[in-house]
Amino acid sequence: TWGEGARLVPEVEIGVLDGADEYMFGSIVSLAAAADGTIYVMDRQALALRVYEPDGTLGTVTAPQELSPYPTPVFRGDEVIAVTRDDLGVQRVVRFWVVPGGAAGDG
Repeated sequence: TWGEGARLVPEVEIGVLDGADEYMFGSIVSLAAAADGTIYVMDRQALALRVYEPDGTLGTVTAPQELSPYPTPVFRGDEVIAVTRDDLGVQRVVRFWVVPGGAAGDG
């Protein structure tokens, strides 16, 4: 428990009103944090899954082009459960693992 008088103190803030597109959010629908502090953000308006390093700088993630923000993906640590839609409109529920760049299984 946090106890009486506890308060939240911002450590990292990500997001701007005006600036680089990667830091402007339109409609955040899901968030997750990995054990190492990496932050994952699904932005429905940008149709993008973005990843930020623990200090708030933009990281990289290669998400499948068919990853859909509808319905909202579920994030659990380094796991994402999402709907994909192929060129024929076939939907699938897929569990993705976030694999660090250069790790086995890339590509």
